[in-house]
Amino acid sequence: MEQEFGLARGWKIFSYVASVLFVIVAIGMSYGVLADGKPVLLAFSIPLFFGSVYMLISTRKYKLTVSDSQIAETGVFTTIVIQRTDIEGFKIDGNILTVLPRQKGQKKIRINGYQYLENNHRLINWLNYQFDELNERAYVKETEEILSNPDFGFTDQEKAARFKQARLVARIYNIISFGFLITPYIDGSIVLNTIMLIYPFAGILLLFLYNGIIRMDTRGKTNYPYITFGLIMPSLCLTIIAFNTYEVLGYANIWIPVLVIGAVLFVLLNEANKKALGEKYKSQFLPIIMVIVFYVFGAAVIINCDFDRSAPVSTTAKVVKQFKTTGKIVTYSLTLSPWGIRQHNEDVNIPGSLYHNIAPGDIVQVNVKKGFLRIPWFYISK
Repeated sequence: MEQEFGLARGWKIFSYVASVLFVIVAIGMSYGVLADGKPVLLAFSIPLFFGSVYMLISTRKYKLTVSDSQIAETGVFTTIVIQRTDIEGFKIDGNILTVLPRQKGQKKIRINGYQYLENNHRLINWLNYQFDELNERAYVKETEEILSNPDFGFTDQEKAARFKQARLVARIYNIISFGFLITPYIDGSIVLNTIMLIYPFAGILLLFLYNGIIRMDTRGKTNYPYITFGLIMPSLCLTIIAFNTYEVLGYANIWIPVLVIGAVLFVLLNEANKKALGEKYKSQFLPIIMVIVFYVFGAAVIINCDFDRSAPVSTTAKVVKQFKTTGKIVTYSLTLSPWGIRQHNEDVNIPGSLYHNIAPGDIVQVNVKKGFLRIPWFYISK
């Protein structure tokens, strides 16, 4: 008997509509950043365009086929087939379903968002009937490893106390990080920005101090506490603030700081994971890259601007118009007449407190600074 599982009808319609909208947004964003003279932002709009096209094709082509002899996954570029006799079992990690082969090196079937498949409950029931759920097996093995590991304590009571403390610390670290979500709504706070710059490094320190008990990221059912959210939240907020608050004159000098910061983060996170996971440390490469991508650009811009003590060179510009963009975050902007090296009208973001004290036709000060990392930037004052 053969069964096919494709995307459920409602989610298929949603995916078609969303992918088309994202394509339109990506094209509009690309045009906008080129018109504003900020081609570095194409690093976001171009991947968004190709990712949206991939999503559109995947929605149409994707299917999972199960039969008495094999399981096959058909995607955009490939079809992965695992014979039934070659399947070791399956795992469910949150919204990810993975079918694992017995032989190392053979491709596994990994389904992100298996809940969106039509009749997914029938699929899970079939898998449960045919194969072992490997997370449960791994959970039992992990518990045995913890109880036998002298690094976590000499007695069961010591290990229990150590784990209780680690869970509490990881929970507090993650909860505090969600508080940073308010920072994009606050007009430039150097104190908060500095805390967010330091926060991921505090998380790295926890990884080292707890010697493998606290993990950077975990998948599926596990005893170990993790700090994924605590590392990602401040990093994401830094990038949002960098885009909405600071005006950089040119991005030519940003790449060396970005690469240096990224390299430092990679080395520290990689070493912490090696110490915690041993040979399994490579499983953490994806969350490491996510943290680095979210952190480096925002950190470089904010360090460059917040810690800049150079004297500003001021010139003037006329406010052609003012406007604000509303949504989850309100962005206040001015359109300025040509000034200094700017030969055309230019849209710039300003704090809300300044926006309400300026009107079209006003003359404002454009203050250009060298930048702590030698990345020229400017801010507006009245």
